[in-house]
Amino acid sequence: MEAYAVVFFVGLQPTMVLIFHREGCAAVAAALGKRHPAQETTLQLTQRNYEQILRQRDRFTALGVDIFKLELQLAG
Repeated sequence: MEAYAVVFFVGLQPTMVLIFHREGCAAVAAALGKRHPAQETTLQLTQRNYEQILRQRDRFTALGVDIFKLELQLAG
C-alpha cells in the first residue's frame, strides 16, 4: 500500500496532515469533483478542496483519507 501525506502550514506552523492512500485516489478525486488526468495516481488539491475535506470529514475518512490535526507545542 502506497500513501501520500500532505502537510498544511499556517504562519509557518504545521497545522494539519492529510494522508491519501493510492488505491483511494480516484474515489477522493471524484468526491472533490476533480477533472484532471491520472486521478488514479495523482490528486491536485486546492484551498477549496482542503476546506471541503475538513467540512465533510466523515465522507472523506470513509474514502480512506486519514486526517490529523496538529497541536502547536511551544518549547520552553
